[in-house]
Amino acid sequence: MYVGYAYGVQSRELAQAVWRDRAFHPLDRFSANSAGRQSKQAYVVSLLRWGVIRSWKPRARAAAVDWADEAEHRRKPLSDVQVEELYHRQR
Repeated sequence: MYVGYAYGVQSRELAQAVWRDRAFHPLDRFSANSAGRQSKQAYVVSLLRWGVIRSWKPRARAAAVDWADEAEHRRKPLSDVQVEELYHRQR
């Protein structure tokens, strides 16, 4: 995705762009190889950091993401430690 290159994977802009396109199931569009898994992890971390998703089921297929309402999105990002805790809690 262009936004990831333009703003960086952990940017608020990336998280907002993925949220706006959530109807197209953007987290289901990564390849199954190692690079695809790493990209998906980076996107999920960014979405958690900015409060764009509440939770997700990493091993489920469609509809595995619990998207947050726009009013719930964070104005300031979570720390790396907080994001790691949230990320690993889902696994």
